[in-house]
Amino acid sequence: ASRSTEATSVLAALLRDMDPFVRLRAAAALSRLLQAGPSAEAMSALAALLRDADPFVRQSGAEALLRSPD
Repeated sequence: ASRSTEATSVLAALLRDMDPFVRLRAAAALSRLLQAGPSAEAMSALAALLRDADPFVRQSGAEALLRSPD
């Protein structure tokens, strides 16, 4: 697997962390990773954030999806 695929998997898992700050940082990192190329796994993980209990995490997920080149 490529490094970006491995990083996407790790970051997607972090989006389910109990700490909202961890989820926020993982969303930001996934957003940057998506700038290098499309990833269905990343897009799906970010879309799940739209249902997050924390409003800042929801916003971060929405912004990451909007910035996605795909």
